[in-house]
Amino acid sequence: KEAEKAVAAKQAHAAEAKQTVVLQYLGKEIPYSELVDRAVDAWKAAGKDEAALKEVKVYVKPEENKAYYVLNDGEEIGSFDI
Repeated sequence: KEAEKAVAAKQAHAAEAKQTVVLQYLGKEIPYSELVDRAVDAWKAAGKDEAALKEVKVYVKPEENKAYYVLNDGEEIGSFDI
């Protein structure tokens, strides 16, 4: 039980820590947050309410110079150049 509490405390602390993910390749540097923002922008451009957006998945394929997104478990799917 104590071990479970310790793991839960570590996970809670990690979730609160500032996190930054940056994709670097071919002289480019793209923050993960920018990729997510662009997927959210696609959601809004489709005329959907931002408050209805519950899940954002972004898949990056540097070899294609593309990012693919899946929003709300497939309700909106698309891609954009990175």
